[in-house]
Amino acid sequence: MLCLKGVFCAALWCLAVAGLTVFIPAIPISAQALPTPINLSSAVGGGSNPVMVIDANGGINVAWFGSGVFFARSTDGGATFSTTTVVPLSAPPLSVQLGLDAAGNIELLWPTSPDDTHPGGHAFLSRSTDGGMTFSAAAEFVPPTGVTSSATQLVVETDGAVGVVWQDEPRANLFFARSTDGGANFSTPLTVWSESQDLSDLHVARGADNQIYAFWTHITNSVQCDVLASRSVDGGTTFSAVTNVSAMSGNCSASPKPFVDLKGGVEVAWLVNNQSVWFARSGDQGGSFSAPSTVTGNVAFFLVSDQQVSADFEGQLDIVWTGELAQNTVFFAHSNDAGATWSAPKIVSLPPQANATGAGNPAVAEDLCGEIMVGWSDDSAGTFSGDFDIYLGRSGNEGRRFTNPLNVSNTAADAEVISQIAVDSQGMASILWSTISFPSNVFFSRFPAILARPGDFDTIVAPDNVTVAQGASQQFLVAPVPLLGTSETVNLSCSDLPPGSTCTFTPATVVTQVLPPQTSLLTLTIPAGLTPGAYPFGVNGVSTTTTSTQTVELTVAAQGGGMARPARAPGMGTPAARGEETEFAARGVNETTALRLQAPLEGSTPPACSSGNERLCGALFPGRPRPRWPTARRCRGNQDLTLPSGL
Repeated sequence: MLCLKGVFCAALWCLAVAGLTVFIPAIPISAQALPTPINLSSAVGGGSNPVMVIDANGGINVAWFGSGVFFARSTDGGATFSTTTVVPLSAPPLSVQLGLDAAGNIELLWPTSPDDTHPGGHAFLSRSTDGGMTFSAAAEFVPPTGVTSSATQLVVETDGAVGVVWQDEPRANLFFARSTDGGANFSTPLTVWSESQDLSDLHVARGADNQIYAFWTHITNSVQCDVLASRSVDGGTTFSAVTNVSAMSGNCSASPKPFVDLKGGVEVAWLVNNQSVWFARSGDQGGSFSAPSTVTGNVAFFLVSDQQVSADFEGQLDIVWTGELAQNTVFFAHSNDAGATWSAPKIVSLPPQANATGAGNPAVAEDLCGEIMVGWSDDSAGTFSGDFDIYLGRSGNEGRRFTNPLNVSNTAADAEVISQIAVDSQGMASILWSTISFPSNVFFSRFPAILARPGDFDTIVAPDNVTVAQGASQQFLVAPVPLLGTSETVNLSCSDLPPGSTCTFTPATVVTQVLPPQTSLLTLTIPAGLTPGAYPFGVNGVSTTTTSTQTVELTVAAQGGGMARPARAPGMGTPAARGEETEFAARGVNETTALRLQAPLEGSTPPACSSGNERLCGALFPGRPRPRWPTARRCRGNQDLTLPSGL
């Protein structure tokens, strides 16, 4: 039996559901207008595939290509941009890469497609020493051996030296060369790796002290691929012996995506058989890597792609990816232990719609205070399949809850693909994307740490972490709670359900209100033949202005495995004694309210420590570390917040 009791508790709503209490922040937030995107490329005939670097002085540097290679820079926080045509081209290159040194010199590299004289493709370099106002004439990268390729990666050292890592035309060797005169001359190529079998997916990252980390896929055969790595800690004079980071026999580990965090840790995420995301980390400058850990857990995705890694200054990690269950959906996972374990996958994108492509191509960034930003492309609210807009979600509590998706591009007549997110220490998110239809254009927008919209509400689901036997049913209580006090009619639905499963709501439509919250009873029915495993699904509240999705962590157990029950985190401890009181701080936007909670009666079901309930668990189980909620707002109250030295 499910019941609801709504009580206003200082700054919280308390929902008690069969012994499970969920505390919902009732934070007074003022609605704000969305920033107007800036079209960076319209004056130069359009463009696509932009890249962005924010320098030490806060300058925003953007490069892209179209009918040439272009560069734009803002020194006023993205309010205005100057634009430079680096070089006009008769045909667009494959991509453009951007690097800055400590003095602010700018390096651009762009590889081109193969042609009659360059069967493997080739690359060009250009440099600016005046903040991007002018660039040197494009110079072809021609190493002394004459071996070229379009698989080329740029490394710009802090002192201005330029390094290039590239794959040769036979796709069997990696080389490195270095220039100390702005790319005019390069050293004799150094062989990083040589092998008779195929390689692909070359990616290079630079450390704060000019370490060079190269990652690539080694393809042995159709069923065996490995993620390999090599590093240089002496500016490319020498490279280490190659390390097999993935080391998973009988599987194809591919598409490594590296990231160097602010403490110097080297993270890499990759795909295994295109169905799961895996991770490893090095804490010794790439000398060794941790044993691989699975980010996606035992969720049976049909396909995964687009994984991206980010981290805060404390080394806590975030990964986003596109996962296909019923349709394409963007997922998020967080790690507090350097990637040894990961939170259950959480849905951050819109509910997929029939005949739409869904969400994908996510980007993630985290500021020094722990504020997480996730952006993605999504056509689930479009008028046709492929009608993508760019959406942004933010979390200040380690990804347990995200703000409702904001449409930051909001164009009805064009489709967009996100390129990048970068964040500063104040939580301002700079977002870069390009349109798809001809002529394509490059857009930029910048968003503050808190941005609420009229009609915002939060969809609360209890319980949100359950184990259900095959062929059984489970009931949930769903309550859409207003965040701005505005009343909204909300339609309820489920998305990414396990195959053959059904969900029904009674009623299917509710109205957001404060006293008391309106609720709906959700009944989930699992087919008897569903394979046991993890099946995260979304419970969605959709109004005319807002979509709010809560992820339910569902585990399906074999028949005979017991009654449906809330899943309990390992090592959670025992409930607090009857009548025992504990305290924890719940922070609003501008104030901290101390709350005193009464532990549940003996014998009642303890709350699950997941997906938004950690604050309650921290209060009821004092032995567990108290969560940082939300870290970003507390951190930004510190006026002495500065970047680490050397960055």
